[in-house]
Amino acid sequence: MNTSVGEPGIQAAVAGGICTITIDRPAVRNALNVAGRLALHDALVAADADPAVGVVVLTGAGGQFCSGGDINEFGRVVDEKEALAYVSEVAQAVFSAMRTMGTPTVARVEGVAAGAGMFLALGCDIVVAAEGARFIASHLRLGVPPDWGGMWLLPRLVGLARAKTLLLTGRPVDAATAAQWGLIAECVPAARLDEVVEGYCRDLLSCPRRAAGLTRQGIDRSLDVALEPFLSWEAAVAAEAMVSRDHHERVRQFLARPDEEGAP
Repeated sequence: MNTSVGEPGIQAAVAGGICTITIDRPAVRNALNVAGRLALHDALVAADADPAVGVVVLTGAGGQFCSGGDINEFGRVVDEKEALAYVSEVAQAVFSAMRTMGTPTVARVEGVAAGAGMFLALGCDIVVAAEGARFIASHLRLGVPPDWGGMWLLPRLVGLARAKTLLLTGRPVDAATAAQWGLIAECVPAARLDEVVEGYCRDLLSCPRRAAGLTRQGIDRSLDVALEPFLSWEAAVAAEAMVSRDHHERVRQFLARPDEEGAP
């Protein structure tokens, strides 16, 4: 897959098992208009369906990640039914696609990740940000609550107290603080951003795709499902994996290296 979408400003390219999806509207700090959100959703779905893709990297052009929704489109919706359709079918659809896809995701963040852009980044499995990057939950500044799954996501990442602070005040959080809080995986010097992201991608590409997808889904599930139902689900997916060709091949490779560490 190697696509370039014009007006929506979404670029997607696959190389070496990595699909890099870039929000490419640098003139507006990569703000997402409706067409861009729909194109982003389609790019995520296409990447997840592509057997050549083992990792999806989300990033932005021009030294910025994403400044949120395009302010030029705000204020146009006055009908509540239309607004409900927009939130559920456009805004939430992107976040839902990210959280349910089987392919691991990595966010490469520099500059600002605000509003929808913040939740787009944090919805990824692994978030790496350059020093100087900022995360801003800016929805309330425009008189609306978060609509990208943010109220579900943040308490799970940083607990209730910090989630409320972020969502209710809209104060920017720098990348170093975000890493300290556990909001993101790492804050790194800008010069090392690509190197660190590539390292995570290599690690993820070394994992069996199906097993990695089940693991990411299981981690989310564990926060909402009682122990016994979760253990039943875990047993079912583990059994599925244990009879797979990939598992048996990896066991064979492991046994061929007697000094290898890390057997389960």
